[in-house]
Amino acid sequence: MKRFLIRLSILVFAAALCSGAIASDLKRPMTVAHRGANRLADEDTLKAFAIAADYGVDYIECDPRLTADGVFVINHDKSLKRTTGVDKDIPDLTLEQVRAIKTKNGETIPTLKEVLDLAKEKNVGVFIDTKEHSTEAMEQLMALVTAEGMLDRVVVQMWTQAQIKWFDKNYPDVTASLSYPAPLPTFSLMKQSGADWAGMLLEHADDKTLAKANKLGIIVITMPINDKETMRRKLAAGLPVLQTDDVALLKEFLDEEFGEKQ
Repeated sequence: MKRFLIRLSILVFAAALCSGAIASDLKRPMTVAHRGANRLADEDTLKAFAIAADYGVDYIECDPRLTADGVFVINHDKSLKRTTGVDKDIPDLTLEQVRAIKTKNGETIPTLKEVLDLAKEKNVGVFIDTKEHSTEAMEQLMALVTAEGMLDRVVVQMWTQAQIKWFDKNYPDVTASLSYPAPLPTFSLMKQSGADWAGMLLEHADDKTLAKANKLGIIVITMPINDKETMRRKLAAGLPVLQTDDVALLKEFLDEEFGEKQ
């Protein structure tokens, strides 16, 4: 059902484009807060995720990595140096050691379970950008998502053919996102592999590429867009998802273009 609704959304979006509609006539896009509201709080923290949810985004994007004792914590980099100032790597630390280290503004590094719990509380989806690509890590990650009752409220971003092959076999009804144009160079191959979304650099999401994806019912998400003009231009070109670092600007833009979200 979830994939059907997503594909229906794409068809409506594409139909508006074919009719010559301008951005203000299009369906309101889905929205993703990249590492949470990272312009208003430290990235990948519960504070950043809570603020993003309160701004009304559809998904909070997070980056789970495994500690030395096998717990998923949220930090984009393997090293904690950029976000905390501590020059240590997450795979070398236990959960207790990670929890003792604070971000630059004093926030605790959350676990993936805490993020999923927050998402349930805030009624928001979670875009999970996998940083651990082994089958064992994928099994552990999806077991946690299952236990949290979030299978229908996550998008799982993957980066390898082995990941998507395993995922499609074991979780065919969960929304899968795969990077583009690698590992698979065409949307047809991505579709056959089980991918529902395609993650790409902003410069790859031109009119022709978006038209091809939309025709096949693949939802394109790009790297963050942080200015209104690019948001407007990409929506008009057929981009169905806006990911951003700046949730305040995104809300302002969408309210201007579509009216306040009810």
